[in-house]
Amino acid sequence: MTHIRPVLSGLLALALSATSFSNASAQAVRTYVETFDGPDPSVMLNGVVDYGADGGWAVRIDDGALELLNTTEGDAVRYYTTPTVSYPGSMRISRTDGATIQVDVRVDADFRAGAGLIGGFDHQKKDYLLFAVGPAQQAYVLARTNGKARILVATHHDAVKTAQTNRLKVSREGGGLRFDVNDSHVLTIDREDVPGAGIGLGAFGRGSFSFDNVNISDPIPASKGLRAVDLTGLASHTMEAAKCDLPVPTAKAKIVVFGTYEGEALSSVALAGVDKETTATEFLIEEGADPLYVVVHSRSSMLSLFTGATDRVERLVLLSSGNGRKGATGTGVAGIERERTVFGGRCASGFHDLNTVAAITARSSIAKALGRAPDAVFGSYEAKRVSLPSGEIEKSRAGSLPAPAGFDAEVWHDGSRFYPAGLLRVNLDGIVSQAEPRPYDILPSKLGIAQLIGLGAIEKMTDGAFKIVKPITHYPAALTGAHAVTFVLAAGVAKPGGDPGHSCVFSEESGEMVSASALCRARTAQ
Repeated sequence: MTHIRPVLSGLLALALSATSFSNASAQAVRTYVETFDGPDPSVMLNGVVDYGADGGWAVRIDDGALELLNTTEGDAVRYYTTPTVSYPGSMRISRTDGATIQVDVRVDADFRAGAGLIGGFDHQKKDYLLFAVGPAQQAYVLARTNGKARILVATHHDAVKTAQTNRLKVSREGGGLRFDVNDSHVLTIDREDVPGAGIGLGAFGRGSFSFDNVNISDPIPASKGLRAVDLTGLASHTMEAAKCDLPVPTAKAKIVVFGTYEGEALSSVALAGVDKETTATEFLIEEGADPLYVVVHSRSSMLSLFTGATDRVERLVLLSSGNGRKGATGTGVAGIERERTVFGGRCASGFHDLNTVAAITARSSIAKALGRAPDAVFGSYEAKRVSLPSGEIEKSRAGSLPAPAGFDAEVWHDGSRFYPAGLLRVNLDGIVSQAEPRPYDILPSKLGIAQLIGLGAIEKMTDGAFKIVKPITHYPAALTGAHAVTFVLAAGVAKPGGDPGHSCVFSEESGEMVSASALCRARTAQ
């Protein structure tokens, strides 16, 4: 009998290692961190990942994350295991058996698909438990026993976010395994049902699965390593990736740090190319006497709009793990002059949750670079407005904003679920960025479709598809995952440029699919 506490609500595994290191000094826990932001993918996860196509799977590093894509095999399972790692400050190899593992996971996939963490891996029999989340609040536990996988638990759980990044954690609890999602306890598997002690990452089914910010934390004292090995090259790579070369604040300046994944608004200006999404967040500087040294870290391309008492800002540092053009990070600012702005790239770990090792290491990296610790650190997955230095965060209610004039209201309302603060229109001339800022001629995602309907280039069909009835220069960007749609090219209309993402595109004349989207082909084959 399988023992699960509490009964909650699973098939692929990707066990790990890491190349960015941190030391969570609290409780003397050693932590090994992989952020997938280094220059050499071959050393990420200790070099165990085979990139490229293999069967139905394709594996790559994309936008600072590990992405697994399966387009054909609905029951496919794939996993890698790394039984040892080198913890920070050590040139020795230590076992990961029994360690706590955490990861940020985003799932854009079929409903019976998911990704998450491996626990209890038996290195001889290859049995394991996979704790996973799906694309629409599903939570799974999958058990592989004697070569056969079966789902132990499949249900919905309020802790799992839909169409967003979820933070997963598997840890030891009384000899069993505890599964947490976004700091909420989901379930515990009792000791007798745990096959082994190994750990890992995993994904299953058809879809796109993104992994980032992997943490392996082990309370075992550092002296209990296994064998000494030469890790000079690996350590050098890690140190180089974590270097911060930032201007030192003045003695009176208050250092304020804010970490986020993305903004709540969609920017009207692209900072990473018009084929990528740029979001936006407003930073309201409160009145006060002390100068401010502000550090903003975003996971994806984001515009920071500074308002209020901006004269207080003596320096703004923009950090990001998102990818822009020609090495730029896809970040920018409006409201602060270039002379006061510094682009620090990827010199610190990305974070949005303060109760994570990533936040601890980011704070440490920034403190070392600036010569003293930040006075305040704040974080949020997304925000409409952040007031500084108080750290007050304002969020919008999804669907609360009406469609702008000239946009289709129904499609706007649907698309704005992912941009609760709506569209932020900014003046191109006032933007400071690394890459050249470009206004979107066609907005990303479904907001772009709402725009094209208003322009008469697209018409809504009764089954929810969209017919392109007039030529358009390119598809809206970011039509992936939950943003994917189905297009029909009207007779005589040329195929648009750009990438339709995971969307399907059919020809009205031939009735055949003309899209190259692998996930679309997988969906239509069902």
